[in-house]
Amino acid sequence: MTTKKLLKPIIAAACAVLICGSAMADHQWASYKWDRAPLEIDIIDNTADHWPGHLSLAIGDWDSGTTFSGAGWTDADAVTITPSSGSNTACDPVSGNVQVCNDAYGENGWLGIAQIWLSRGKNKYIIAGVAKLNDAYHNSYPYNLAPWRQLVMCQEVAHTFGLGHQDESFGNTNLGTCMDYTDDPDGTPNNEHPNQHDYDLLEQMYASGGTDEGSEPKACNPKSPKCTQGIVLEKPSDWGRLVSGHGPKEVYEKDLANGFKVVTHVTWTMEHAEEHDHDRRGH
Repeated sequence: MTTKKLLKPIIAAACAVLICGSAMADHQWASYKWDRAPLEIDIIDNTADHWPGHLSLAIGDWDSGTTFSGAGWTDADAVTITPSSGSNTACDPVSGNVQVCNDAYGENGWLGIAQIWLSRGKNKYIIAGVAKLNDAYHNSYPYNLAPWRQLVMCQEVAHTFGLGHQDESFGNTNLGTCMDYTDDPDGTPNNEHPNQHDYDLLEQMYASGGTDEGSEPKACNPKSPKCTQGIVLEKPSDWGRLVSGHGPKEVYEKDLANGFKVVTHVTWTMEHAEEHDHDRRGH
């Protein structure tokens, strides 16, 4: 796999363009973000079978703005991605980068999850990210179709940057972004790639100028027991407390040792979302 770079900055002029243009993007995932401005990050590909091609396409979208719709960065790159191949099939988190994996994680209802480890202290910056794709569903119709795989890959990777959804209803008209839930990812427009609002928001989040003075997060290796306490994070009972539930998505938080935290964003299958009331806390 050729080496590219990950996350670059934005510029003050970009905000002016956003305000004067369509609408200010406002779909950040809570207040989560990395402490780097501009953001440059490594994405480690631990996937197999059909997934490496989908990850390469997603990296091209988020890094270069090579979307079919013509959407892209306002001023150069706001994100610079350096991809590389890995063998971390257990998908253990590693400080400072994003690990991407696939496996048959079981018929537990989820298509994909994004997990971020947060630093301790006043500012909860992202210090590691993991994206997992569940072949227990992606090997069967309709989730084995390329548009579904691309939608989920694109979305889970973006969550590790701190990007949230633009819409969370399966049945609404497609917005032309992978940050929109849909029952037809290959519809018109398709939801397999970012759109302009996604790029605009990342530019807002990672404007040049660096982090707040004194906000550098405490170093933590998520592979250490002090960060993970040896926990497994593949099913709801592993993820801690449910802090947000809405239709096809849920967010969980788990407190770790020494003030660190892991947050899990779950993308459920359409069937699971319809059969379960995810607006209630618990199952």
